[in-house]
Amino acid sequence: MKKVFSVIAVSGGIFTVLWILRLFEVVHDPVLLAVIGGVLFFFGAVVLKILVPRIRPARFFSVKPMSFLEWQLTLSLTILLICGSFLLNYLTGIFYDSLAVGAPVAFSGDGYTSVGSALLCIAVIPALFEELYFRGAVLTMLRCAKMKNWITVVFCGALFMILHGPGWYFLTDFYAGVLLSLLVFFTGSVYASVAAHLLANTASYFLALYGGRLEAAGIENLTIHVTVVCFLGALCHLLHLLKKLILKRDAEDRSRVNENSRRWEEKKKKGEEHHGNKG
Repeated sequence: MKKVFSVIAVSGGIFTVLWILRLFEVVHDPVLLAVIGGVLFFFGAVVLKILVPRIRPARFFSVKPMSFLEWQLTLSLTILLICGSFLLNYLTGIFYDSLAVGAPVAFSGDGYTSVGSALLCIAVIPALFEELYFRGAVLTMLRCAKMKNWITVVFCGALFMILHGPGWYFLTDFYAGVLLSLLVFFTGSVYASVAAHLLANTASYFLALYGGRLEAAGIENLTIHVTVVCFLGALCHLLHLLKKLILKRDAEDRSRVNENSRRWEEKKKKGEEHHGNKG
């Protein structure tokens, strides 16, 4: 439980600093605010690593190369993430409209001097440093605490949601946190979640930038239908890839067991021959 409390304490510190900066508008430059957030997540990840010195950094932060099959799985889950987030935001907006609450826009691309600075703040920095913290350090700490896998995924998703607000569209943040955590479980690599986070946030930015044109052109309903089809297609493809990945890993495990058994038999045979020669 000490590892879980460590995760909560470090995350609480990051949340407090970010909450103060945003609530009191201490920092007005969005680029500087994004950099500060990145630094906080980086040092949070380092602190958690220091608390578990026996695990090598590469293993702790889940830094490992991926196979072509794992990259395919990453692409499918990224499409699932983008389409699912869009649909969740759309349904959440309808819900708030039915209550006459008037919820704010789910994502805004305003306030940046250029597309480059916007993508740096919205996509690049969060993808690198948030994933290093959440899907690298936090996920490893929770797994070291021997929590059940589904509890670990839900906990990490909830933590991701809390540190992003929680705001009007908290379900989308939770959904993203869970999917990104599952992605690292499937692939074993933080590279996968960094790529998915980067692509999803980039898509969100351009959708916010040009989404008004879809509504003005009267094709908003068509966009929803296409998104649903893409979501279902990505889900079917993801399940197919997961089946292939599981079969592949089962075959590798069997091969490893057979190899270990063969080596043990050879060692045993050599031992018997050695004793026979001595006799």
